[in-house]
Amino acid sequence: MTVLVTGGLGFVGINLVRYLATSFPDRRVIAADLNPPDNQARNFLKCLDNVSFSLLDVTDRGQCRTVVLEGRRGDIVHAAALTPPPLSSDWQRLRTFDVNAGGTLNILEAAVEASIGRVILLSSSGVYAAKQSANPLLEDAALDLSNTYAASKRSAEVAAEFYGRSGAVMTVALRLASVYGPMERAGPTSQAINLISQLVAARRPVAISGADISRDWIHADDVGAAVDILLKADQLQHMVYNLGSGIATSAGLLAELVNSQRLSATTMPGGVTPEISLQADDGRAAICFARLEADTGFRPRVDLAEGIASLITEIESR
Repeated sequence: MTVLVTGGLGFVGINLVRYLATSFPDRRVIAADLNPPDNQARNFLKCLDNVSFSLLDVTDRGQCRTVVLEGRRGDIVHAAALTPPPLSSDWQRLRTFDVNAGGTLNILEAAVEASIGRVILLSSSGVYAAKQSANPLLEDAALDLSNTYAASKRSAEVAAEFYGRSGAVMTVALRLASVYGPMERAGPTSQAINLISQLVAARRPVAISGADISRDWIHADDVGAAVDILLKADQLQHMVYNLGSGIATSAGLLAELVNSQRLSATTMPGGVTPEISLQADDGRAAICFARLEADTGFRPRVDLAEGIASLITEIESR
């Protein structure tokens, strides 16, 4: 079995590559990305003989066709994406749609020509309108098309659904909660580092403004496990699935969890300029994974405290 992971050297992508390659040594995994792997990426994937690398710009239709057709890849996990800054320029908005929506179309077209088995599109809980909710959001919750990222990711989902319903290729979109884990680095496709990574990497007290802002967090290994199950599934009952913990955790509680692992983080005392400032728009409601569990039996396995502890160990070992 061969799996092509687009965006395979990005934060989510490289964790996927490692999980899929480690879980099944007989599986060939191709990490396709804009640039070749640097030393840190190679070290993260060291000793994995079944991983290879390919250069890919998903906005280049011809290059997508070449990479996908080469060797007739068995399945594709489309993780390549661009996360723009909150205040995007006209150019950034166009580029975001070009990568997230146009890139998805290019991959889908190449997948049809190459007779790919299944394309898994990694989407985001950022498509939902609600920033807070008394109950975890279901897949049919209201969507937010008022910001560039959400609209571009929803456009990618619509394209995947269209190709899937046409029967040209099997497709499924996985809406991810906020992902955390090793190897998150700022770069050209994502300038922001998530809160957990910031708290853990600081190695010192961190003041947080907006400690009540909450998000649903999912470990990168749980993303890998869910993708693995979706790749193996013969038939899926739905074309969109949520993947989260189902729990919204506040920034203040995250700080306490990091504290409990012997790294210092604190909510902002009065009069102190915060080092991390969160706004209401930084929050996201918890999402319900019941549909995914019903159709595949999958449940997230990595407890948040356990995941933070493993991330601390990984960062301190560098």
